[in-house]
Amino acid sequence: MSNPVSDNYALIGMKKLFAGLETAVAEPHNLQARLDMLWASYYGGAAIAHAGTHLVHTMSYPPCGKYHLPQGVANAILLAPCMTFMRPAAVSKFAQAYDLPPNVDPALDDEAKPHTLVAYFTALVKRLQLHASLKELGIGPGITCSI
Repeated sequence: MSNPVSDNYALIGMKKLFAGLETAVAEPHNLQARLDMLWASYYGGAAIAHAGTHLVHTMSYPPCGKYHLPQGVANAILLAPCMTFMRPAAVSKFAQAYDLPPNVDPALDDEAKPHTLVAYFTALVKRLQLHASLKELGIGPGITCSI
């Protein structure tokens, strides 16, 4: 249900996210980085308001509800697997998003960019010292959603 308005909000939000996330984690008192996170959150919410909830958010509801996992942690864990699943249907959008993080290789073609973006997010989860899987938290197969 994405549309030009939601896509624009998503891209602006991701640009703010990439600009400030790692700095906000490393330097919690850095007000500019925290402001970037505030704007990223705002634009992410605006994107969802215009297009509906996306796969990673939907998939995070069961572990959040059943295991009281913070939604941000669940989203971080599920982001790369959800992107891998959605990549064939969203190559051009993922290619656009690939251009936003710092130090990307502009020579990659649109088919390679989504794979590299997924790898970037996987590495980001590790750099931020977040859990990389539900299994690491003791959450195994068979989780169901009662929502």
